[in-house]
Amino acid sequence: MKSIKITIFLVCFFNFIYSQNREVLILGTAHYSNIKSDSITSVQKQKELREILDAIKKFNPQQILVERPSVQDSIFNMAFEYAKKGQKLPKDINWLLNNEIYQLGIKLAVELKLPQSVQGIDWRLPDLNSNDNDFKSDIEKNYFFYAKSVLSPNIKYKADNAYSESIAAIHHQFEKYYGIEKNISLKEMYLTLNDRKNIEKLYLANRLSELYLDTKFGAERTEIGSFRDYKTLRGALNTIKPDAKRILIIYGAGHTYMLRQLFMFSGQFKLREIDEFLR
Repeated sequence: MKSIKITIFLVCFFNFIYSQNREVLILGTAHYSNIKSDSITSVQKQKELREILDAIKKFNPQQILVERPSVQDSIFNMAFEYAKKGQKLPKDINWLLNNEIYQLGIKLAVELKLPQSVQGIDWRLPDLNSNDNDFKSDIEKNYFFYAKSVLSPNIKYKADNAYSESIAAIHHQFEKYYGIEKNISLKEMYLTLNDRKNIEKLYLANRLSELYLDTKFGAERTEIGSFRDYKTLRGALNTIKPDAKRILIIYGAGHTYMLRQLFMFSGQFKLREIDEFLR
């Protein structure tokens, strides 16, 4: 009996030590495709981007995960090969130029000489406007039709005005960081969107707003969004390599609060912060 207890203790101890050696940096970001008064491809923004890239390189990630479904990985692999050779992206994938996946993720993968490109871990509902979807299982099919009924535009929104002002105030506070602005540096944007107090507010405004505002189906609509968060975590855990000690996840800032909580609760990773490297 004593030997069994010792064995259990040692297993738990070494699992703890192993988990502390695995680190994840979840970088909340604006989507670069949301071009406001400037573009990420401008001379000034490329200069600012250099500072962000150099900061993340201090973390030295061994694997980079992004907010896209894994079915798009072939696109990222193609862009990765072009970037390694210093070649322009072909027209069919040059939409990546105004996207953080390329400007941050793929550029980092190239500069760090990683063996592969970024990998998608996002989960999104099939096309709600079509009944002809490629479902992997009956469970996925049933969930799709449930989500389609809940998200139907025919369901009238019934608002609870008691919360509308507070949620609108959060959007007003952060909306200038939702895209690329000439007078807001990328450094300011990233430090703001990854501040621990701010990401709680962003999650409330972007993920939980319908829960509070829609008195009729707010809970159901919010559940679908939360389901995406859970599927994203599962996608990440399925994708992370066993030997990857440092993982970078680039995701829309409205999602990162829950992703951080889920990674923290897993007990397998130590969370790192961008302000440790970007000062």
